[in-house]
Amino acid sequence: MPIEIERCVKKINGTNPRTKKPYTQQEKWAICTAAHKNKKGNASEDLTKEEIALAEEEFDKKMNACHQRMMKSGRAKNMEEAHQICSKELAKANYDLSKLEFFLDLDLIKRI
Repeated sequence: MPIEIERCVKKINGTNPRTKKPYTQQEKWAICTAAHKNKKGNASEDLTKEEIALAEEEFDKKMNACHQRMMKSGRAKNMEEAHQICSKELAKANYDLSKLEFFLDLDLIKRI
């Protein structure tokens, strides 16, 4: 992973608004990977607080969508179970939110 992502991970020490718990290391990597992909300008520069905040919002939206999809499809019986499944899927996607969405769509197609 680029050094910029590692520095970004060290900067995130807030609380996940969805879980009310500190961000996990997995969540930090996903946020920073998203922020790095969306970075405008020189990709080797450190990510700004604003870029990280936007990526945190994107991460939260996509994880909420994943949770809802797990509940709606019956793969999860409750939100805690949905969160565990989504976290595993995120790890399979190498903490890339775009890949996570692709894998979830692919899974949905297989179930149809």
